[in-house]
Amino acid sequence: MIRLNATQSGSIFALFAAFLFSTKAIFIKQAYALSPLVDATVLMALRMASALPFFLLICWLNRHHSRNISTRNWVLLIFAGLMGYYFSSWLDFLGLMFISASLERIILFLYPTLEV
Repeated sequence: MIRLNATQSGSIFALFAAFLFSTKAIFIKQAYALSPLVDATVLMALRMASALPFFLLICWLNRHHSRNISTRNWVLLIFAGLMGYYFSSWLDFLGLMFISASLERIILFLYPTLEV
């Protein structure tokens, strides 16, 4: 059995996340091509519904770290997260209706470099 330290595990998870992040555009473009009734809002609703259990699981696993957060701050945190996640995803999905998946991946992966 191979034992990985925290750095190795983190690197593997980062590579896996980058792979899944870059394949997202391909699946979205395929969904647009397969059904003329599918638009950005429907796909995003499906994405958010499928991601919600994972976010809830992460929240539950880290519940002991967040004992000192007030209810008001929880509400603001959830609102900011939903708005940021929803709005950025909606723009991403809407943009994929007009550009290719490869151009979208280039833009997404170069954006941090352009910011720096």
